[in-house]
Amino acid sequence: MNQEKAPAECVHIQRKAVFVSAAAEEKVDARNCFTVVSYNILADCYIPSGCYPHVPVEKLKMTERHKQLITELKFLDGDIVCLQEVDPHYYKDILFPFMEKQGYQGVFLQKIFGMEEGIATFFKHGVFELVEQKDVVLNSLFRDLINQDHLKEDDKNMLENYFKKNSVLLITKLKYMKTGKQVIVGNIHTWFGDWKNLDIITIQIALATQELSRHKNGHDQSYMLCGDFNATPEMPGYQFIQRGYLDEEYSRKMQLTPKLDLSFGSTTLAEALKQFLTHGLSDAKSAYKEVLGAEPAFTNYETFVGKYDLFVYCLDYIWYSSKSISVLGVLKTVSEEQVKPLVALPNTVFPSDHVSVKAWFTFC
Repeated sequence: MNQEKAPAECVHIQRKAVFVSAAAEEKVDARNCFTVVSYNILADCYIPSGCYPHVPVEKLKMTERHKQLITELKFLDGDIVCLQEVDPHYYKDILFPFMEKQGYQGVFLQKIFGMEEGIATFFKHGVFELVEQKDVVLNSLFRDLINQDHLKEDDKNMLENYFKKNSVLLITKLKYMKTGKQVIVGNIHTWFGDWKNLDIITIQIALATQELSRHKNGHDQSYMLCGDFNATPEMPGYQFIQRGYLDEEYSRKMQLTPKLDLSFGSTTLAEALKQFLTHGLSDAKSAYKEVLGAEPAFTNYETFVGKYDLFVYCLDYIWYSSKSISVLGVLKTVSEEQVKPLVALPNTVFPSDHVSVKAWFTFC
């Protein structure tokens, strides 16, 4: 497959595609496939004063980073584009009009309280058609979850207050125009709290996978779950998606989270709700791990003044239903050697503290 050439300073456009086989690359060249992109674009509300000292303050605003972002989005050229940390005003006034001119339709879901940002899913006209949109508030799903159990009202209130972190899930059911087949796409950005609350992150992921499973029409319904999961491959949230449950090793990791003094004893949130920690996405696979044998070394590379010297982790994934969709290839993420001369992300080349991920797929 021919890769678009780029100026030397645009290192993010020098990324190479890796395919599972020569036959898979031929399908891509013949456009017998569709592409999916996921990208946390860094909302202004998460850039406190002095946070990124290697970037001039005047260059940190999303309006200033927009030119870099659209350069990358044009290069990525995804048929489905899932974005996280999208400022609502930026989406309405700048991003949506730009994407519309590029041939996309888009939907947006803003978080209901807290930081002013949300998630947006775009899809190309003529490639996909919107069948249904579902806006999901994870706090509401959690409330429904604990109401299923025979808990005392005080316990329910304590659990709900502990879990009350601002995260949403945007579900779009799309029809692939070439074949008429449908795929359910979940776009998520889980809460991050220095990983002191792995239980909250894991249960948010559990709720999202359960909700996605409920929207499947039969066992063969294709699905994808994309986003910033704030969980590395070694963490319980990642393992939960991969296996559909938490084994003993990962359950022990969850014991490191704070314990709650409930009426039936002191316990963690995850232990109290362990019976609910399952999902119906038994064939879920991660595109990058399936193609490369491992997740990228990092999808987040940043530094915070007074908080971390360097924050380098893999947090962003494209999960898919392996029984009904085959992954053909992925776009390699940038290397540390490409980032180091620029100190960290964001910078004058990369518009976000995350790097984008992209994969090629075909329906089975």
